[in-house]
Amino acid sequence: MKELQLPIFGDPRTPLEERYRQWRATADGMEVAGMVEQLALNALHAGEKRIEINLLFAQVRRTRRQAADNSFRAPLARELIAQHPALADLIEVRKRPTESAA
Repeated sequence: MKELQLPIFGDPRTPLEERYRQWRATADGMEVAGMVEQLALNALHAGEKRIEINLLFAQVRRTRRQAADNSFRAPLARELIAQHPALADLIEVRKRPTESAA
């Protein structure tokens, strides 16, 4: 029997950051990230005080009628904050276990 070959971003044995990087390079990753980014920026410009990345992902899933992998929420949130520092006050990001307390 032939073993199913998952893309690297679908293989849970691959570290999350690597899976995220590979997924972001796909058309699906670019589309989802772009949609989440637009929703976050819309919330920022509307004067929202807090947004939840999981709710943005849910909106994207509903709009696309296609799944968006929840494990990529935190890396995408960090990417959005790096690209748009004003989002840091809106999107809560927990420290990773590997990050030291500042």
